[in-house]
Amino acid sequence: MAEAPEGAVGSEGDGASETLTAAEQERADEVRAAAVKAAGDQLPGELYRGKCKWFSLAKCYGFLTPDDGSGDVFVHQRVIKMVGYRSLDTNEEVEYKFQFSEKGREATTVTGVDGGDCKGSKRRLRPKYRRTANRCFNCGNSGHHAKDCPEPPLPKRCYACHAEDHLWADCPNKASQGNSSNGSGSGEESPKTTAEEASPSSKAEEDGEGKT
Repeated sequence: MAEAPEGAVGSEGDGASETLTAAEQERADEVRAAAVKAAGDQLPGELYRGKCKWFSLAKCYGFLTPDDGSGDVFVHQRVIKMVGYRSLDTNEEVEYKFQFSEKGREATTVTGVDGGDCKGSKRRLRPKYRRTANRCFNCGNSGHHAKDCPEPPLPKRCYACHAEDHLWADCPNKASQGNSSNGSGSGEESPKTTAEEASPSSKAEEDGEGKT
């Protein structure tokens, strides 16, 4: 049986795959051509200046507006020169180099003016945490655990009454708290039973009066 030549379409599925790839390639070529046109006189790999049009802290990308008025430049967080959480502030002045990609013009490096670090956004992402799960047992504040607490170690205290002279295991209020939550099933005898045991002669006197 003769083998099919390399590159030949073996099935309808393969043909559909080639058609999809061709469509994607055509779309990429269109985006690249539009990016080249929007770039004007700017060339890939050269250094240019611009400003941050907007930057999403949540999505970690944004766009630059070149000073010469050419089309916007896509910028991802990873190419920003900055210490700490990399981001850009709106209208922040930057210097950048770019390349053409499927995203259009994409920055390959972004620095502050004269090659310095970028200033970054003044906004900060709020950490998503559960209020009860991230409460510090040392200072009582939310947002961190005791091992990361900026405060010095505080004296141990009772979790029930917050007193510092004992812990929860020795808390004098623990029994009363247990009784209030458990009700009559706490194991303590009811006042009626205690009163009857305290005066055993009362029942005998009542029996005597009944017989007379």
